[in-house]
Amino acid sequence: MPSPSANLAVGYTFTTAKRTLTEADIVNYAGLSNDWDPLHIDETFAATGPFGRRVAHGQLTASIVTGLRSELDEWPLLSFLGSSRRFSSPVGPGDTFHCVYTVKEIRPTSKNPDRLVVTLGLVVLDQNENEVMSGEDVVLVDGRTNRDG
Repeated sequence: MPSPSANLAVGYTFTTAKRTLTEADIVNYAGLSNDWDPLHIDETFAATGPFGRRVAHGQLTASIVTGLRSELDEWPLLSFLGSSRRFSSPVGPGDTFHCVYTVKEIRPTSKNPDRLVVTLGLVVLDQNENEVMSGEDVVLVDGRTNRDG
């Protein structure tokens, strides 16, 4: 199993790939989630709303961020344990975003010290480097491959 970065340490920061949100993403997510709120799918209605345009579902943006290509893809992840998100600015069709992760905490599990619970702080930035979302992810990592690294 490949070792996570030798930099798996509190304070370590890394950035994901970028992704542009499309019209299809929003419509497909509306169908999948059955959330047809006019702020997401009705351009005329949304133009008169608080954002002046249609916006993506917050959970759509959160889901896409979770899948953005990054160093996490190389870590020996055992499980995704949890997440929290704060939506600070809307994302709409045509916006491009990426995520900056920072390792906040690393601790062995109480039952198996070879398994590490890693808490990652995250900030999602749009194409203008404005924050659109922040939060935390908690993952379980096989720590055996990180020893002696």
